[in-house]
Amino acid sequence: MEEVTSNEMSKSERTLETYLKKFVDLKLLIRSNEVSGGYFVNPKYMFKGTLKERERVIKGLFEKAANGKVSFEPLLDKPISEYFDDHEGKLFAR
Repeated sequence: MEEVTSNEMSKSERTLETYLKKFVDLKLLIRSNEVSGGYFVNPKYMFKGTLKERERVIKGLFEKAANGKVSFEPLLDKPISEYFDDHEGKLFAR
């Protein structure tokens, strides 16, 4: 950051990690399990392109989630538990 801003802006590594955690908690960033330290900007909230392209990117992220490469949770409109009913310890789709 110092290099990019010519030493005009400097934050500690801990501060940057705190911001990353907050962005992940707010579901603005999606942590990638493919690459260590990799993140995706959540296309639900920010996307530069057409609606068709955005839908394609979201579909691709759902495919990555199905393969365990990213989390489903940031892509959903409500907590995953609200999509299921619990009957005797077994989950059933609503």
